[in-house]
Amino acid sequence: MKALCFIITLCFYFNSVGFSQYNLYSNTFHNSLIINPYPENSVEFQDEGINSDSIWIGRYGITETVQEIMDREQYSVPLIQYKEPKPEFESPRKDLPPTPGLEVSQWPPPSDNHQAPTVILNPQTIGVTFLGAQSSESGFIPPDCMGDVGPSQILVAVNGRIKVFDKSGNLGALNTTTDNFFNSVRNGSGTSDPHIRYDRLSQRWFIVIINVAIFNNRVLIAVSNGSTITGTSSFTFYYFQHNTVSPAGDNTRFADYPTLGVDANALYIGTNNFTIAGSFASTTGFVVNKSSLLNGGPIV
Repeated sequence: MKALCFIITLCFYFNSVGFSQYNLYSNTFHNSLIINPYPENSVEFQDEGINSDSIWIGRYGITETVQEIMDREQYSVPLIQYKEPKPEFESPRKDLPPTPGLEVSQWPPPSDNHQAPTVILNPQTIGVTFLGAQSSESGFIPPDCMGDVGPSQILVAVNGRIKVFDKSGNLGALNTTTDNFFNSVRNGSGTSDPHIRYDRLSQRWFIVIINVAIFNNRVLIAVSNGSTITGTSSFTFYYFQHNTVSPAGDNTRFADYPTLGVDANALYIGTNNFTIAGSFASTTGFVVNKSSLLNGGPIV
């Protein structure tokens, strides 16, 4: 397990605000998408966080309002984006032997003394149904549909699209590509495999996705500033490069299929790691200090 712990130093602060490719003070940052077909060759790609006594410290978050994100998509000059192919790696589950001693539920039960229920319960009825996203908006198959429900909204993400709705199915302020949404941290590479959690303890939305650099790719994280997503609300974006988090490992691997769990203390993210040739290599778990994400970073 790779643990990301929380340490802030003044020295690191001055290093982090000079993040070369995503300068918070650049006037051009919000006006165009950053396209880099070979992000693994860039200078900042080789310099990911610092390690101190096995404690990994990443960079400060980059905050944008929802309106700024939507303006970038609406007013930027259309660009031909380079999207790396991302094959779907599936384990040969059908060839795996059954687990010894595994108890599998069955109906009717094997017991001869069981009495059938006298009351048949009907399934729950659907109260509201609406179209969340479609292939014409995202352009990716399979969509890898994800979403979660907050106090008043439903946040939906598929490969290539993220949208927010109210609980009646009316579209809200956020409706953009995942590349545009994570533009500040994706390092010019495409995005894939989103996961969403609404955290009732902090009343924030957490979104995790990967970028699809050929190897040594990033895990990207977005956290909202509140429970309701409007044009004036904001998201803060973070990332870590999976092979550099202490203890460093999985070099030249592609981290795929990120998972996401959230509790009072941390975010828990797991990846399956593949070789450049596409063979399964390993699995890795990451623990991200939640307070570092809620307070602007640095991510630890």
